[in-house]
Amino acid sequence: MKLDNETKCKVHIRWMDDADLPEVLAIEADSFETECPIFSDPGEEEWRPVMGFYDYEVSSHGRVRSMDRQRITPHPRNAKVQHVRSLRGCLLTPTPDKNGYLEVTLRRNGTSVKRKVAHLVLEVFVGPRPGGAQACHFPDKTVSSNCVSNLRWGNAKDNRRDQDIHKTSPVGERHWNARLSQEQVDKIRRRLLRGDRQVDIAADMCVRPQVINHIAKGRTWAVAYARPGTPWREEEFIRCLEQPSCKGMVAEHEDRVVGFMIYELNKTQIQVLNFATAADCFRKGVGAQMLSKLIRKLSAKRRTEITVKICETNLPAQLFFRDAGFRVVSILRDEYDETPEDAYLMRYRFRPKQTGHQTLPPKELAR
Repeated sequence: MKLDNETKCKVHIRWMDDADLPEVLAIEADSFETECPIFSDPGEEEWRPVMGFYDYEVSSHGRVRSMDRQRITPHPRNAKVQHVRSLRGCLLTPTPDKNGYLEVTLRRNGTSVKRKVAHLVLEVFVGPRPGGAQACHFPDKTVSSNCVSNLRWGNAKDNRRDQDIHKTSPVGERHWNARLSQEQVDKIRRRLLRGDRQVDIAADMCVRPQVINHIAKGRTWAVAYARPGTPWREEEFIRCLEQPSCKGMVAEHEDRVVGFMIYELNKTQIQVLNFATAADCFRKGVGAQMLSKLIRKLSAKRRTEITVKICETNLPAQLFFRDAGFRVVSILRDEYDETPEDAYLMRYRFRPKQTGHQTLPPKELAR
């Protein structure tokens, strides 16, 4: 049955399991207007002169060659006599630098200059390098792939976003200064949930107590949450739900998943990590029912508040949580890597004197 705009959707809320992932991923993908990266066909190879080095050409496939030319050198003893030497053009053999990026050596006026092949391709086929820009390789993460279809000018945030997609970003175990493994961090989180003292955990793991404290507060090894313009992938849902402190709930209507929520249980609060509903169920009370069930988990003796981070341009989400009793407590500057936008930290506090469960207004979260 297709619901009318005036009809409120009564749903059944239960724990999320692996069988729900296909429907959850479909809802998550519908919430974003992004396309999956594909590898572009480089097409026919085109050669153009290198800017500032007109004895050389670079191709759209990332190859560099020298042109047929004449080199004139003066005689060492008689300045009036000059030697003319004809040189045949050839393909240059690039060499990788310390980070693996290919470089070639170009000569101009008797001076040798090393240039990155990616920069030469972008300068010739895209345009001059903007101030502070970097060469970004995407969708192929191989730094030796210098086809013009795989390159673009970007900044450090663009490179970090590409690293997140390629799973090459220096986070977790891949960080150069990591002292713990993911398995050890999972054990630490389980012991924190049991109420073990941080000093005892640090002694058993042979780390400083500050390391355990940062894990407990989410400053390091934090569970990733959805960011603007970046939908979660299946492995991110699985990785998150494998954490003992992370839980997932789904809302069902007529044997169909119409909404989901991922949240993290901390010692004194609950943090909403991801929250979305099906597009045909907006403003029909689905999100309100899930949030109402989450509020029932608060108590005066343990977890007393719920927090959520909302992008500053996501007005529907801000209004939804505001009508549910959430209030903005701080502004998080430069919270996201993909966009310069800030985020609002919104919080809902447990009310000890309230009787019964709060009925939330039928407003729905729309990204």
